[in-house]
Amino acid sequence: MKSLVDLTGENLKMSLAEKASIVIGAVMLELEKYASINAAPKPITPPDNEFTGDYKKKKICQWSVNDLQDWLFKLGIKEFYQQSLAENMVDGFLLMSLTDHDMINHLNIDSRVVRKKIMQQILQTLDKEHRQADNWHLRARAQRSKADAVYLIYDPTDVRLAQNIKIDLRKKNLQVLHHDPNKLGRSKEEFLQINGPQIALATHVIVIMTGAVLASPFVFHEVLFADWLGKKLVTAMFKNVWKEIRPSLKAVLGDCPAVDFETKMYGESLDVLQHHIKPLRRVPGVVLEQAYLNKMADGLKPLEHLVIDRNGVTPVVPTEGDPQVFISYQWDMQAKVEDIKQLLEESNILCWADISVTGPPRGHSSKSTRSSVVTHLDTVGETLQSQIQRNMKASSVVLSCITPKYLQSDNCKKDLTLAETFNKPIIPILLRFSPLDSAPEQVRKILAKWNYIDLSNERLYKQNVGVVLEKN
Repeated sequence: MKSLVDLTGENLKMSLAEKASIVIGAVMLELEKYASINAAPKPITPPDNEFTGDYKKKKICQWSVNDLQDWLFKLGIKEFYQQSLAENMVDGFLLMSLTDHDMINHLNIDSRVVRKKIMQQILQTLDKEHRQADNWHLRARAQRSKADAVYLIYDPTDVRLAQNIKIDLRKKNLQVLHHDPNKLGRSKEEFLQINGPQIALATHVIVIMTGAVLASPFVFHEVLFADWLGKKLVTAMFKNVWKEIRPSLKAVLGDCPAVDFETKMYGESLDVLQHHIKPLRRVPGVVLEQAYLNKMADGLKPLEHLVIDRNGVTPVVPTEGDPQVFISYQWDMQAKVEDIKQLLEESNILCWADISVTGPPRGHSSKSTRSSVVTHLDTVGETLQSQIQRNMKASSVVLSCITPKYLQSDNCKKDLTLAETFNKPIIPILLRFSPLDSAPEQVRKILAKWNYIDLSNERLYKQNVGVVLEKN
């Protein structure tokens, strides 16, 4: 002992038995500090009726604060640490998001052994949950996807369209998966349980958007499940039904890339889709490589941007008989323009140019004659100017035939300004060498946004005329 027991003073008058009691008491107080070192641990007994073990019947994300305390007690975690989690109202959902840093700085769990034990037990508990039969979706989320596997989401009524896309994508060496048409299940849970693992195998998920999407529970549930799995979604838009689809689908698909199959040629759109899923490592040719990459990039836009133009107006869908291409030109290359128009129409691309309009043709000078024919009416009572506006508004693209005289003409300025007003894509084709610097400022600014297709001589015409067909 560090100090003697003082029996002097008032203690001096005590009896021998009293003095012995004081000495023994002092010795026992000193020894008590060391007695617990070698003593057997006392069994931990839970408070009466506090912990029932109900947490074992629940998933970890559903544990309440009391369930978590029960779990910590069964692990043998000290009461001090249990109390710290209880005071911070940590339940099972929050437990899964805890980090080592959180436990040190916010929960005062300073023991590294305790922190490690809690983290290991969380992982073990989650692993047991994954193995349960009704947790197939958790196993699907942890499943590794295949690089060249693609999953098609479509309504069963669009099965023919889906089969065609499936065949074409397989030609691109892609593995195409989709729901089993013979096993749709009797509920959304059963449908997803049957087909969900297939979605998990795919890296990219293609959503086929048609009118059937609006009322399709199959598309709705598969899209939301694919988004939960973290898959790369891309929309193949065959019909613009953006305004009518459910808000939850808009939230998921709006920012995801989309390809326009509705107004563009099927082959061109399929190339854009395939390039997005599996880009070519090497583009044939040197000169056309950048043009090809630009074309692929231009064909892919977020779905919300694809269906709504920059002024916030939904594009007009052409009706049967409306032209797909509006041709803007000047009289000096009329024969060449007629050849291009014929070539496009042989490929089932309906064109409009005022070549065959009844009445005076375009002027033979740099001044436009459109203002001089306002009194002339065609068979349905329209002026040439009204025909131009109507057909340009209905068309999908404007083909601008560039020559020196065209750049200086009023026809050029009016057509390009009208195309800009209607937000129409412009494809400039160079029929004769024409320095852009010679054009008026307004024309120059409009054409500067677009890439030329050079058809200025016979060799270039034969080489690049196919590009004109592709662009349209």
